[in-house]
Order: sequence, then C-alpha cells, then structure tokens
Amino acid sequence: MNYHNYIFYDFETGGKKCHESQPIQLAAVAIDGRKLTMHKHGTFDTLIQPVFDEKECQALGIEPLQDDALTINRKTREQLKDAPSPKEAWENFDTFVQRYSIRKGGAWDRPIPVGFNSNNFDETFVRRLCKEHGPYDEEYQSQKIFHPIHKQDLMAILFQWTEDLKGFQKLNMDTIRKVFGMTENSKHLKPFKKDGKELYTHDALRDVLDGGELFCRFMKMTRRHAHKTKFEGSCK
Repeated sequence: MNYHNYIFYDFETGGKKCHESQPIQLAAVAIDGRKLTMHKHGTFDTLIQPVFDEKECQALGIEPLQDDALTINRKTREQLKDAPSPKEAWENFDTFVQRYSIRKGGAWDRPIPVGFNSNNFDETFVRRLCKEHGPYDEEYQSQKIFHPIHKQDLMAILFQWTEDLKGFQKLNMDTIRKVFGMTENSKHLKPFKKDGKELYTHDALRDVLDGGELFCRFMKMTRRHAHKTKFEGSCK
C-alpha cells in the first residue's frame, strides 16, 4: 500500500513557453496518501518576483512578462514587485514539501508530485528552479525536491477515464469544473470579462484546491476498482 504523501502543485507564469517564461505564482496542497484527503493547514501559496527589464530578460535567455498572461492571471506588475525573489520563494516551497516526507525523509520518502498537465508544463519549472536554487542531483541531472520516480498528472488520469465520453470535449480546468459542477460552489473562482467573453482567473491556489479534490476522488475510485480486480495470473 502507498504510504507516501502527495503534493499537488501549480505554477502561474508570465508567458506560455515553459522553457523561457517566468513563474509569477506557485501554490500547492498536501494530500495524505493513505486517506486521500487534503492535510489540514497543508496549503502553500506565494507570488514570485520576476525580472521586469526586457534587456535583462534577453541577456538571461528568459521571456519578458506578457500583458495577456498577466490579464488572465489577474496579477499586476505592482503586486509582483513586492513578491519574494525566485530563490526565496523556492526555498520556502522546499521547506513546505519536505514537511510531508515520511519515515526518515530520504529520497524515497519524499512526497509524490501531482499537477494538471504538469508532465508537459509545470515539471519544467521544477527542474529549472531546482537546478538554479537546489536541491538538485548533479550526477543524475534531476530534481531532489520530490520522489525520484513516481509522479501523477491529473490530466492523464482524466483522459484514461473520459476519453470515450461525449461530455468531455476539452480537458482544461475550466471545462472540467463545469462538467463536475465545481463552478457553482467554488469560493476560488473569479470570473471577469474580456472582449465580451467571460473568462475565469488563472490562480494557482484555486487550481490546486480544485485539482486536489478531483485527484482524491479519482484515486479513491481507482482503489475501489483495484480491490475488486484479480490481477494475479490474469494474462495466462
């Protein structure tokens, strides 16, 4: 049985290119791996101060802040100027994550990371920030903040369960919230209008709280089915 904790995390960024854009918000929620419930008081949320000067961004090989991204994230340059530096924010996040290691807190005891489309996006920022600020494994060129092998992506889980269902035309968080009825009672939704369209704010804390709830529900459903399934000798 799995005894590891999970950390459902999410970045909001100042652009769309995961290898070049700057993280401007990081949030996370800790999930009990045995009970599949979110830990009480187990949330993390911080803004991250970006580089504002475009020439400096060019010299560093990173993307300047994009106005469209800031509009969707509902963040302002004034807010971000007072945010912690990337190093400080990442060190605080590392402290939060390691709080949920099990047993002796070695590499194999670290929490398992979970995200939404994290395999294609957020994981890139984890590697970048670990390489810049630690903890990082130089020998294996890999992050050392999460479990070294296991990881979960809610988008991949949802695809497995919904790929043959007509109700899921898109697998993005806004569509998923509507399908599951989360838009009706979520305290974290902040709709706004742009060009005559109603959009929802991309907020990392809202995403991890809603995503964490769905992850727990799907993992519980998977466990119920797994306990009723005979695997031994089933391929004979």
